[in-house]
Amino acid sequence: SVYPARNSCLALVMPLAAHPQETNGMLIYDLAVDPTPWLEMTAAELSRTLFVSKQDLQEGQSRLPVSVLHTNRCPAIAPISVMDEQLKLQSVIDWSESRKHWDLLRSNGKFLQELLIAVQLRSQFQDSAFVKQTETDPDEQIYSGGFFSDADKRIMSSIRSMSSTELTIRHEQLCVQFKDKRLPEMLFRYRARNFPGSLHAAELTRWQNYCRHKCLNSEDREDHGTLNLLSCRQAIQQERVQNPDGESLQLLVILEKYLLSLESWVDKKPD
Repeated sequence: SVYPARNSCLALVMPLAAHPQETNGMLIYDLAVDPTPWLEMTAAELSRTLFVSKQDLQEGQSRLPVSVLHTNRCPAIAPISVMDEQLKLQSVIDWSESRKHWDLLRSNGKFLQELLIAVQLRSQFQDSAFVKQTETDPDEQIYSGGFFSDADKRIMSSIRSMSSTELTIRHEQLCVQFKDKRLPEMLFRYRARNFPGSLHAAELTRWQNYCRHKCLNSEDREDHGTLNLLSCRQAIQQERVQNPDGESLQLLVILEKYLLSLESWVDKKPD
């Protein structure tokens, strides 16, 4: 959560501006954090710590406490007036410090100007990183690779009715027939996922190398909605801490055993 349980999942935030690219987005600032260190930064400097996960921060860096409030995602937000004096006393919010931070932000228009540029810079960086990662992987080219031709669709349809033996025999012939350059690799992965016994030694090594890259490398992690072995184990541990008596504990044990078997398989040398 952006606002942890130790703070009662509560924060006093200041709306800064509409998101320059997301129609339903509003940039908000967490007033628990003194904005002074960021007020004189340039857009390029701000972009380095904007929307960055803690593990990606360099040593000594602090994350810029700016988030995006998505109005179309049912955010739990309310004006200060809903809190009476008793609730304010019970909360973890330092009201006087928050007011000082509010005043600092209101009196520094340059910070907002630089922040809006930083948001655009950050979006451009993330888009280019995503394109770099996905431009050569057919599994990630659903939107960037265009539509398949009717001829390729007919071949793909026939493939689904072929046996593993027929697929193995006709693999090279089918790859030559494809018009779309994504399909030879997709055919190989289709065989590997559905008929692993049909792979010869070189193909099995190729498939294991691909799986090892996906399972062990950190570049494909949660930034794009994927998990590797490390981040999956971290998620399991987090679930155990948050729900020590939960009904999911047995499922977590089963998942851990699967991860161990997967890790053992990707490190196994072909016979």
